[in-house]
Amino acid sequence: MEYFTLEIGTLTRKLPLSYVSRNTRLASFSLLGDVELVDYLADTIALKLKHIDFDYVVGPEVKVVPLVHGIAKRLGHKRYIICRKSVKPYMV
Repeated sequence: MEYFTLEIGTLTRKLPLSYVSRNTRLASFSLLGDVELVDYLADTIALKLKHIDFDYVVGPEVKVVPLVHGIAKRLGHKRYIICRKSVKPYMV
């Protein structure tokens, strides 16, 4: 299997390359379960946002939830918003 090397700051990840068509490959990437990377990114992004006054940190569903949580926590926000594709029963 071939890999793409992703370097973010001091961290390196080997991402598997998968064919999505005959001539196109994509590197598979997910933050879910990567505590070290989520913490690094949350620290870095929170530092860039700390001087901006805003009410909520907002992100799309599922894959960035740990990152949005980490950013909100570092900035002292008690709540954050995750946008879903549809209304779920627990939202009503």
